[in-house]
Amino acid sequence: MMLAYTAYFDASGKQDHPETVVAGIVSPVHVWERYEVDWRLALCQFDVPYFHMKEFTASQGPYTAARWKSEGYRARFLGTLAVIVKSATLMTVARVLKHSLFAEVNKEYELDTRFNPYVICSLDCAPQRSPKTGQ
Repeated sequence: MMLAYTAYFDASGKQDHPETVVAGIVSPVHVWERYEVDWRLALCQFDVPYFHMKEFTASQGPYTAARWKSEGYRARFLGTLAVIVKSATLMTVARVLKHSLFAEVNKEYELDTRFNPYVICSLDCAPQRSPKTGQ
């Protein structure tokens, strides 16, 4: 029996940063369908339209209301999201690429004609085998 998997990735790092980091979560498709429902319900419970860590930590966007000044409220929100992510996670992957290394190799192989640091990290994150069966 073949099981369908899905992966979700996020990246940090910009051109002016020394490296690009890509991290992702892999799970069976049916588990992610439940994850999406749970995630949306959690956002509704805390009355926010989305979660973006950059805005959350800076108290910007939907995180400017008075309730977000309470460390307890913020901790409950993050805890709720963490439980949802953990329940849907079969496997995690992450890769980092230093921009100086990319630039060095790029001189000889002209990587930037086909790739960028994000693409290379993402390709390296892609599982080559099933997390459970090894096939």
